[in-house]
Parts: sequence; C-alpha cells; structure tokens
Amino acid sequence: MKNQIANIHPGTFSRLTKLKELYIDYNNITIVQCGTFSYLPLLRYLSMAHNQIFKIQACAFLNLPHLQTLHLQSNQIKGIQSDTFSDLPRLQTLFLNVNKIPNIQAGTFSNLPKLQSLTLSDNQISALPPSIYKILSVTSNVEMYYNPWQCDCNMVPFRLKMTGTH
Repeated sequence: MKNQIANIHPGTFSRLTKLKELYIDYNNITIVQCGTFSYLPLLRYLSMAHNQIFKIQACAFLNLPHLQTLHLQSNQIKGIQSDTFSDLPRLQTLFLNVNKIPNIQAGTFSNLPKLQSLTLSDNQISALPPSIYKILSVTSNVEMYYNPWQCDCNMVPFRLKMTGTH
C-alpha cells in the first residue's frame, strides 16, 4: 500500500523511543535529513524502500547503535557520503540496490564491523576504490551485478581480492 508521506522531519519520532522496527516503504520521501531517526536508539530494522530518496544527509543515521538491517533499495539515491553509515556499529544487512549510485567513496563501509550482507546491484557503479576491497572480502554476501563496470587495470586488484586468484 502506498502512502503519501513526502517529508519526515527530525523529531517526528521523538515519542517513539522504544520502537524496534520501522517500515516507511512506498512513500514519496525524497531526502533523509540529519537526525531524522536520532530519537530511536533501540531501532533494529529500518526500511525506506520504494521511495523517491535522492539524498541522504551524512548525519541521517546518528544514534542508531542497535540498527541491524537497513533497506534503501528502489530509490533515486545519486550518491553516498563516506560517513553516512559511520554511526551504525551493529549494521549487518544493507540494501542499496536499484538506485542511481555512480561511485562508492573510500571509507563508506569501513566503520561497519558487523556487516554481513551488502547489496549494490543495479546502480551506476563503474569502479571501486581500493580501500573497499578489505571490507568486501570479509562480508559474507556481496551483490553488485547489473552495474556498468569499467573492466580495466584499475579493477584488477578488486578481482584478485574477491576471487583469490592471481
């Protein structure tokens, strides 16, 4: 069922401090603002799939120490700042597929020690920074198909790291 929510302002959830799951899929949300979820410290599951999100402010996911699953797939995300997910120490599953992400900045996933599953499929990613190889090699499930990969010498280290071949 599609709702018509277009904006969620910081403080919207200030009286729901014990909330553990939040589903706000199929809306018209375009921007995830700084501190939008900061009053939800017990939140474990957040789904914002199938919106119109094109921008996520770097401080959007502050004070979510228990968040384990984050769904951001099927949006219009055009970029992610390197510190967007830096305050999510327990994040295990991250869905960023079916967006318009052209590149991944160095350090974007480096502060996610519990990350087990990362889905970046169906974006506009053509290359990856070498700093991402380590996190991808220790993540159990990485899906990156349907991207316009630029298969040149810059991708050789990535291939070697992921396949273990020389």
